[in-house]
Amino acid sequence: MKFVKTLLSLAVVGAAFSAHADSNIVNGAAVSSPGAVAHLDFKVTIPKVLFLRVGSGTNFSTAGAVDLVTFTVPNAGVLVPGTAVAGDVTIASRVYGNGGDVTLAATSATAGLDRVGGGSIPWAEITPATSGALSNPAVGASANLAATSRIVDMSSNWTFSYGNATTRGDGDYLGRITYTATML
Repeated sequence: MKFVKTLLSLAVVGAAFSAHADSNIVNGAAVSSPGAVAHLDFKVTIPKVLFLRVGSGTNFSTAGAVDLVTFTVPNAGVLVPGTAVAGDVTIASRVYGNGGDVTLAATSATAGLDRVGGGSIPWAEITPATSGALSNPAVGASANLAATSRIVDMSSNWTFSYGNATTRGDGDYLGRITYTATML
């Protein structure tokens, strides 16, 4: 029992010493120099974040919709292929990260845009153009985005064109590119 009381007393005394603030007392000539000195430490914790937006939406929001880029080939382009067709929208894109370099990759579950009932358009015929610092990697490739002071903050407007290289059957050809940003 005496051991338990001693252990309990030591725990109370230890807790009291570990919880007190830094303090100092001086007397005599020391009151003017160096004086009484006490320290206070500070710590700010900033989490690592990574944000990617491709298309319409709000910066730093998780809400959004998948945008659709549509190419409408004119009659003359169907009859005599070879003239590129511009997409109907401009896609705003942004990558923000605060933990160092970022890799932006573009992938697709398919080799191109597929038509229900048969036929396809390879991804190589969909060409991006970039207006801004954030490049658009080709499907199956990635771009390394270098950080400055551990920050990557790049944005661009992307437009797309369809090469219309060969005559294809009528119908809608559909495909999806998935963009993925990663940071170590």
